[in-house]
Amino acid sequence: MKLSVLLWFSENNTRFSEYAALMQFVSPERVKKINSYINEKDKMLSLMAELTARYDICRKGIAGNKSIRFSCGAYGKPFLENNKDYHFSYSHTDGCIAFACDSSETGIDVELCRQTEFDFTEYVLTSDETEYLKKSSDKTSDFYRIWTSKEAYLKYLGVGMYKKMTSFSIFDEAISKHMHTGYFNEYAVSLYTEKNISGKIEPEIITSDKIRRFFTE
Repeated sequence: MKLSVLLWFSENNTRFSEYAALMQFVSPERVKKINSYINEKDKMLSLMAELTARYDICRKGIAGNKSIRFSCGAYGKPFLENNKDYHFSYSHTDGCIAFACDSSETGIDVELCRQTEFDFTEYVLTSDETEYLKKSSDKTSDFYRIWTSKEAYLKYLGVGMYKKMTSFSIFDEAISKHMHTGYFNEYAVSLYTEKNISGKIEPEIITSDKIRRFFTE
C-alpha cells in the first residue's frame, strides 16, 4: 500500500450544523465525543477527524463504512481491527487535521505555528535540540519543526506522552532519516515513516464538501 497523507483545513463561516447529519457515518463513541463539546469548531474537528480516516479506508476498498471497527492500543493509539496491514495516524489542531496511512507503522503531527515564549523548552527538548533552537534565525518555525517531529515519533511508537520528550532527539540519525516536515498555510506537519521517501511531503488536500459528497452521493 502506498503512503498517503491527507490534510483538511477548516473553512471560513462553516457551521457544524451544516455537517451534523454526517454523524450517522461515524461510530457511536465518536458521536458521544462530538456531543460532549460545546464549541462548534471542536465538534467539527472531531467529526472530520474520524470521517477522514473512514474516507481513506473506504475509497481504497479496505472495508465498507458500516463494517469499519476501530480500536486502540495499550497507550491509546488507534488501529483498524478489520485489517492489521493498514496503519494510520492522525492529528488535529485549531483549524487543521493531518492524516497519514501506510502498510507499516507511521506517525503524524500538526501544529499551528503561533508565536510563543521558549521558557519551557528545557522540559521538552534535549540539549542538542535546545542548542539548535538558540542558533535558529526563525525560532518559531524551527520550534514547531522539532515539536511536531517529536510528537510524530511518539505517535509512530504508539506510546503517546508515556515516553518523555527529553528521552530522545529528533537529530539522532536513526530518527531523522525517517522524519519529514513541511509547512502548509501556517501549519507545521511532521511525518515519521519506516519507508524511504525523498523530497517534500506532498499531501492531498481534502475539504468538508468533498467528504460529504463521498458519503452521501
